Amino acid sequence: MSPTYLLTWNPRRISWEDTDLPDALRFTERGKRWKGSWSCGITKKIRPGDRVFLMKLGKEPRGIVASGWVVKPEGYKPVRKGSAVYEDSHWDPKRRGKMALYVDIDFDVALDPAEVLPWRTLRSDVDSQMNWAPENSGVTVGEKVARRLEKAWSQHVAQRRKLRKLSEAEGGAGFGNWEENRRVEEKALKVVERHYKSKDWHVVDVSKQKRGYDLVCRRGGAEEHVEVKGVSGRRVQFLITRNELNTWKRDGEYVVAVVTDVFNRARIHTLRGRKGRERLEMKPAVYIARLRKKR
Repeated sequence: MSPTYLLTWNPRRISWEDTDLPDALRFTERGKRWKGSWSCGITKKIRPGDRVFLMKLGKEPRGIVASGWVVKPEGYKPVRKGSAVYEDSHWDPKRRGKMALYVDIDFDVALDPAEVLPWRTLRSDVDSQMNWAPENSGVTVGEKVARRLEKAWSQHVAQRRKLRKLSEAEGGAGFGNWEENRRVEEKALKVVERHYKSKDWHVVDVSKQKRGYDLVCRRGGAEEHVEVKGVSGRRVQFLITRNELNTWKRDGEYVVAVVTDVFNRARIHTLRGRKGRERLEMKPAVYIARLRKKR
């Protein structure tokens, strides 16, 4: 078995968008690989062909988010003979002018940050003694632990892909990965905002204020509070939170604007008031489960 190493990623220090992970996610989801690079701390012994796992640290969810195989660097001289490690400018803007050690990786799997193999599972099912939250990248994973990690990772990835296929069968109703959902929602918001502005409404984006809706639209004496839902497929099917539903019930100006086929023809479906809710069949999608108190 190839030597295995644990690399780390902390979103507090470098954002998702500033790494190779978004591209790795898009390519590996289609069964392709993506070549990127990652800092390996102070480790210089990593060689081409070694196995690496990327651990997401910081806020929950924490866990393994990607995996790949180390490849020979192109355009860089390794720090020592036989090594795959090379020096380049430090990835942290605060350490500009300094150097860091990197390895090039052929990513075979990348998940979105919400779908990691949880660190609790790593501790319970893989190894309870392993430090799954090291301060630096490049930690060696022993062979026995690496075998158990490969098994847990492959099972987790298979489960995520199965859920994704079920989601696609449901018509792309917002049950995809975090990155895709974000793109769908952002596109849908722009479509609805453009639609209202084209009809001479004054539009204010309040999506960050947790009001239970995304836009406040005013024209003359009229006002509408618009919750935007984006769907990549053509079926009007979406997730709605308890806060959004309660706001809809008590707010007479509430409108749900569902944008279907968001990246193609982008059709807007509007639902207003009780009549709008009565047009929907609502099914529970998520439950909160807690242990009952002992009597």
